[in-house]
This record gives sequence, structure tokens and C-alpha cells, in this order.
Amino acid sequence: MKILEIKNLTLVLIISLILLSGSFVARVFASSTDGIIDSIGKYAWGENIGWINFGTTEGNVHVTDSALTGYAWAENIGWISLNCSNDSSCGTVDYKVLNDGEGNLSGYAWSENAGWISFKPAHGGVVIDSSGNFSGYAWGENIGWIVFNCATTGSCGTVDYKVSTDWRPKSARPTVAGVSTGGGGLPPEAYNPPKAPAEGFRILINNGAGYVGGPDVVLSLSGGPDAERMVISNFADFHDAGQEVYQTAKAWNLCQGLSSCPEGKYTVYAKFFTKYGQSSAVVSDEIELRTSSPIQIQPPASPPDGRQPAAAPGEEKKGFFDKIKDIFSPGEKEQELSKVPVENLVPKQTPLALQGRWQLLPSEPIRELVFAPLPSEIGQLAKEMPQLNNTFNEVGVGRMNDLGKLADIKLSLPNLTESAGLSGNDLSGKRPENLATLPDADLRTAVASGEKSVPLAALSPELKAKLPKDVLFMKTGAELIDYKVLLSLNEKGQPQQEMRTIAGKPLILTIKPEPGVKDVRGFLVFKSRQAAMEYQNKLAAVTGGETGKESGNFKALTLDPARSSTGEPQFGIAPREVAYNYSGDGGLAMAGNGKVLGVATGTEASVEERLVLQEFAYSDPDGDGIYTATIQAPVVDGEYEIITVMDYEVNGRIVSKEVRMKTVVDPEGYVFEKNGDKETRVPGAVVSIYRLNAATKQYELWPAKDFQQENPQVTDITGKYSFLVPPGKYYISVEAPGYEKYESKPFEVSEGPGVHFNIELKSKNWWIKVIDWKTGLLILVVVLLIYNFYRDKKREKAAFKN
Repeated sequence: MKILEIKNLTLVLIISLILLSGSFVARVFASSTDGIIDSIGKYAWGENIGWINFGTTEGNVHVTDSALTGYAWAENIGWISLNCSNDSSCGTVDYKVLNDGEGNLSGYAWSENAGWISFKPAHGGVVIDSSGNFSGYAWGENIGWIVFNCATTGSCGTVDYKVSTDWRPKSARPTVAGVSTGGGGLPPEAYNPPKAPAEGFRILINNGAGYVGGPDVVLSLSGGPDAERMVISNFADFHDAGQEVYQTAKAWNLCQGLSSCPEGKYTVYAKFFTKYGQSSAVVSDEIELRTSSPIQIQPPASPPDGRQPAAAPGEEKKGFFDKIKDIFSPGEKEQELSKVPVENLVPKQTPLALQGRWQLLPSEPIRELVFAPLPSEIGQLAKEMPQLNNTFNEVGVGRMNDLGKLADIKLSLPNLTESAGLSGNDLSGKRPENLATLPDADLRTAVASGEKSVPLAALSPELKAKLPKDVLFMKTGAELIDYKVLLSLNEKGQPQQEMRTIAGKPLILTIKPEPGVKDVRGFLVFKSRQAAMEYQNKLAAVTGGETGKESGNFKALTLDPARSSTGEPQFGIAPREVAYNYSGDGGLAMAGNGKVLGVATGTEASVEERLVLQEFAYSDPDGDGIYTATIQAPVVDGEYEIITVMDYEVNGRIVSKEVRMKTVVDPEGYVFEKNGDKETRVPGAVVSIYRLNAATKQYELWPAKDFQQENPQVTDITGKYSFLVPPGKYYISVEAPGYEKYESKPFEVSEGPGVHFNIELKSKNWWIKVIDWKTGLLILVVVLLIYNFYRDKKREKAAFKN
């Protein structure tokens, strides 16, 4: 009997050990030897300086077996450097926060405004435990104690905070055959490098473009199905970089970590890691930075085939506004009245107005206006987009004088998914037949229900053939979200396309040029010089930088309408033939390198100069005739314009066509607390967005990872957050320590993908802030008076009874 009990006990112990081992393995982090700070557990508390954030994106704090690197941020004292290697100052002053490999920290950090901070002071010290949690105290002579974990002071019941990392002490990492691996007891595949995707590990700068006009680019990364983390650097040895979460697109600066940023070729390097820390080979891509090279494109001697010929010598082609002018100025100037005989003033024939012939205005200009067709830019769009043509027919827009019907409305143009005939169920509930051509069943269902739009790569050659030519489509979120593009008339009565996005978000541009295109390139430009100067000032406010005149001049990229091959400057949306060249200097000093883009804007031979914020190149890697480019929306909100230029060779000469898109950039939303008339941004707030599941009629956490985003998002010191989502019904939830939970009312997203409204949180102890010391004193006096009155009444009653 005892033997049986011992066997049963042994069996229970073995099973328990297995379960514990499995649980332990599940907690092993991929970066246990090179850790980053947790996105939620990132705050320490200074008794005299307030919150200290060790997890800012700019600070890039890393924890290794030997030291800490990067910067922490405190709103009241600024940046705190954890290692002299951050700014290459070790040759002058050698300092760092040291790690003995077991999580016992020592050494010093440095703050320009607070001085030295000791991580192993007398009666203190900072330790990282086996779970990656910091605890203990650091000491600054000028700022006092810094607490890294509420558990250190027993205050977690009041304010829950701590600094956490995914680094682990050596003794807390499982071992295999006595060697620390960071993942003992792991499956055999834990020791394999990441599996390469079909096209191989890859990094592309601006979709493989050959050149770029500024240092800000977008990286496209392909790390395969096993990639969980990655490291990116402008240096082959990655000495300035640390691991980060793997993503397929990332904004990057070619000059990051460099002391200067001259023209020339730049290389960006990347490696990919599995969840067990195994890395791929190093991959790289290079691009040429051009900021001042002059480019001149001469117009052809004759227009390309199929275009309207230029006006004959001495004959000027008339635009819409010229025709209106002819109606009210039909003839030559009236002869100046002077002293003439009366008989010359009295007409010999009865005036037309008295003959009953009401031809007071010239008939030919009126006929030209009334019967003139739609402007070429509108007609081209209607021809390429049957849905738009049907709309025009329904509302009666067929001639130039019908354009007034569009004055106060905005028409929604078909997006890429709709143009390919994949717009979801029709009114009868029947799915489009084209959905059957999509390779993935889940994608077919998601596209049909409107949860996702279709990526370009998923389209068959037959569906790609349906896409209209020379029309710019906009996507984001791994190409699973289509931007809505609107058609309207601007303040001058000219047609324009318009789209909206959120500051700093990636934009994926797609265009299908006419066959025979030689090159496709793009420019993100300011709407005016004033807008450019406002951008500079706002950028300085966002980045904390300065706007000195020495920071760089814009170059001139000019369209000369007098030299265009048609002889007629045009405006609007449709592709048009243009002639571009660069001049040396646009004459405006602004931060960063840039160019001035000149574009014809009217029917007179004048040149409009535009300041270029970004210059980029489109590419067609698979040779299907559809060109794409990935750029980043400006970080400053405002109105911009995207101009796409397509170069063709005609009769041995180069001719260019262009497509324009007005781009409205909205600011990100933010989480704040009201303090009187002021707003205080709330860091560390967890912002979640939930989407209504049409099948279950329940709200579910929106799967942002499918769209290359995060959900929930944790706010930094700016309190900012934003989401780009497909059409549907949503609500927002926000939680933050010390504040009441916030839940928005359900709302519908249809006109644009951006969710970015500002959210006010209420403090749990809001009444303390409402009652100042004067109000508190007044309440105390009133209470004492009431109590004294009560005592007097009580004494009077007692005296009366006696």
C-alpha cells in the first residue's frame, strides 16, 4: 500500500514538473539577452520630478547582460542618458548603468538638468528580477529618490506602476547541457533560423526605387512566417540598433546616426529573428539621395498620337473661363464718346431691342459654352470609370454648363476594390462573380463582407485589366484598407480629387499608366509657400527643433506652360502633358532639403511654384504594368497635394503626363484630462477599438495586427493615438491608472478610415482638484457654524426642561 502511495506521489510530482516546465517555457521571451522596455510597464516615480518614462520610442532603451543603453524621459527635467555610448562621449566622460548579468544594476546615468543619478546608492539600489520587473531606488543628489516599482513602497493599491523588460537574468534562463540558451526545454525548431519567404529575406527602400529626394523613406520588409522581431540600421554592424517588433513596413531616415547627410548612395541593413532569438542572414538595400541634381525634360516637337493638336499660329484655344469672358465682352472696345453731331448719335435703323429680336449677346460664344463637352479631365475619368459615368448620366451632367450641378456636392470615386468588380454583395444579396478568382477563401469572405479590401497582389491578370488607366488609388494597412477619394469643384470651379488621412500614417499609391511608360515618379507638395512656412513652425513645435534659415533651401522644379507640346496649359485631375525642369534655388530657406515644383494652373502662360516635401519613385517589380509607391503622410496636419508624373517617349522625345490628388492630413487624436481651462495629456492610457461583428451582432476587439497596426495602443507623453480601420461600426475604450474607464458611444466609419477624436478622462479623485484650500476652509467654517448652532439649540432645550 505504501509503495502504491509513493508511486502515485511520484507520478503527481512528475506531472506537476512537466506542467510547470511548460508554463515556464511559455514565459521565455525572444529577447531575454537584449531586452526592451514593456509598452505598459515603463514608468518610474521621482519624488521631486514626477513620472519618468523608460519606454519612449525616441529613447530606445535596451537592457543587456552588461549594461543599459538609451534615454529615459522626465517631463520636468528632460532626457536622462543611461550610457555614454548614446552620444559617443565615452572618450570624454565614461559612464553607464551597469548590469552584472543577474539584474543587479550599478553605475550612473546623466541628466543635463539634474546631474548624476546613482543606480546603487547607499540605502538603495535597483534590481531586475526573474520576471523582468525593476524594483528598488535610484538616487540623484539634486532630485532625490527615484522609485522603480510601486511594490517597493507598498503603494500599488493607490497607484499601480513599475518598469518592466523582456530581458532575463542569466540564472533565470533555462539551460541545455549546462549552457544558457534563453530557452531550455524548447522544441527542436527553437534552434533553427527563421524560415525564408518565397521571395527570400528582403528589405526594399521605397519599393526598390533608384533614387529619392530627401532622407525620409519607407522600408518594405519581408522576414518570413517565423519572424517575430527585427533589427534595422544604417550600419552593417548594427552598433546603434536594437531589436524591435517585426513589421512589414516602417518609416526610416537614411541619415539616422550619421553626422552629415550629403548626396550619394545610402544602404540600410536588416536582420529578422524568430521568437526564440534565432536570426536570419543580414539583408540590405541601397538608394541614391538626390537633393540638387538638375533635371531638364524638354517637350516634344509634336503632341503624342491621339491628343488634340496645338492651336494654329495666331489662334488661341479657349478655355471655360475665356468663353464666359467672350459672352460679356463680345466685340472691340466701344468708341469713346466725344463731341459728335446729334445725327451721328441717332441710329438710322430701329434698334434690335425694339424690333423684337433679342440678340443682345453674341450667339457664337453662347453656343460654344452651352454645347461644349465636359472638360477633358472630367471626361477622361468618366470614360475610365463606368460607375462615375452612370452617376453623371443620372444627375444630368453631360456638357460644360452642367458642371454647376457639382458645385455643392462631393462624388465618391470607386476605389481599387470596387474598380476591380469586388465591391461586395449587390442589392439582391448576390456576391460578385469576380470574388471567385481570389486565391484565399478567408480573403473572399472578408472582401465580400467589407471587412477588408483586396490587395493588388491578390488580383488575377483579368481583374488587373479592369483597373482604369491614369487613375491614382490610395491604400493603407497592408493594402487591406481603401481610402475614399472624393471628386468636387474647387473655389475656382475646377474639378479636383481629394482624400483624407492621419498624420504620420503610411500611404500606398497605385496607378496604371498607359502602355509604353518609361518612368513614374511622384511629389508630395505644399499647397502654397505660406503652408510650407506654417509646416516648418508646426514641425518645430512637434519635434522641439528650431527653424533657422541655415537649415536648407528648396530647389525649383518648374513646368513652363509656354513650352508644353500642346501650347495650352491645363488644370484639373486628368493626365496632361507637361514639361518639367529644375532650377537651382527656389529662394525659401526651410528645415530639410527639398525642391520647388512649378505647375501650370490656368489658361494664361504663367508658372506656379510648389515647394516639395517628398520626392519618390514608383516601381513595377512584377512587370504587370501597375506601378506602386509607399510613402509616409506628413507628421504635421494640413493640406498638401500629391502629383504623379508619368514619362513617355514619343518621336524620340520625352513627354510627361501628370495626375493630381489633394491630400488633407488630419492630426492624431489624444487622451487628456481637464485642469481648469487647460488640458493635460495622459500618458500610459490603454486605448482599444472594438468592431461590430455582423454575424454575431457582438462587438469584438478589432484585429489590428492584420492591418499592420496595434490594438490596443498605449499613449506616450503626448497622449496621442489613432487607428485606420475599414468601414463598419465601432466603439472606443480607454483605461488609465487613476482615471475612470471611458467608453464611447458606437459610431460608424464610412467616409474615411481614420479614427482620431480627442478623449477626455475623468480622475477618480476629481473632487480633490475641484476643491481648493479656500473652498475647503469655507466648508469647514460652515460645518463648524452648523455644529455650534446645533449645540446651542441642544443647550436651550436642556435649560427649558430644567
